Amino acid sequence: MDWRTLRSKRLIFEPLSEDILNDMHTYVSDEDVSRFIGWPLTKELEETKDYLNKLFENEKNKTHEYASMVFDGRHIGTVMLFNFSYEAKNLEIGYVMHRDFWHKGLMTEAVSLMMDYIEKETDFHKVCARVVSGNMASGKVLEKNGFDREGLLKDQYYIDNKYYDALYYGKIINR
Repeated sequence: MDWRTLRSKRLIFEPLSEDILNDMHTYVSDEDVSRFIGWPLTKELEETKDYLNKLFENEKNKTHEYASMVFDGRHIGTVMLFNFSYEAKNLEIGYVMHRDFWHKGLMTEAVSLMMDYIEKETDFHKVCARVVSGNMASGKVLEKNGFDREGLLKDQYYIDNKYYDALYYGKIINR
C-alpha cells in the first residue's frame, strides 16, 4: 500500500501531480502560510511550477515523499515524509495547508492518517517533526497525535527580521 493514496473521513491523499499547480500556488504564494514552513514564498505561478518540479526531483532522488491533501475535490495542502534514517529507523514529517482550511481539524486528521500508516505498515521506530516557535498551531497538531516536545534550539530561525526557536517533537512507535 502506498501512503500517498490513503483516505480518511474527510481527506484523500494523492500523489503529487502537475494538476495541483494552481491550487498549490494559492497557498505557497501566501505570506502567512509560507512564513513558518521553510518553503520559499512564490509570487508568480512560474515560480510555483519550478518549486513543484523541485518536489518531483526530491521524490525521484528518494529524499522526500509527498502527498497532495484533497478535501471536497480540491487540493488544499501537502504532507511529506523526509529525513529517512533506515539504520536508526526514524523519519521526519512535515505539512502545509491553505489558510482557508485552518482550524477545522483537517491537519490533525492528515497527521493521524500518516501516523496510522507509518505505525501499521512500516518498521520505523520514531517519527520526528520540527516547528517554528511562532507557529504553535502546528505544535498542537502534533500533540493531538501523541507527539512529545523533546527539545528546543534557541534562535534557530530568522524570519521577517526576528529570531524564532525550533521546537523538536517526536513520537516513538513500533517498539
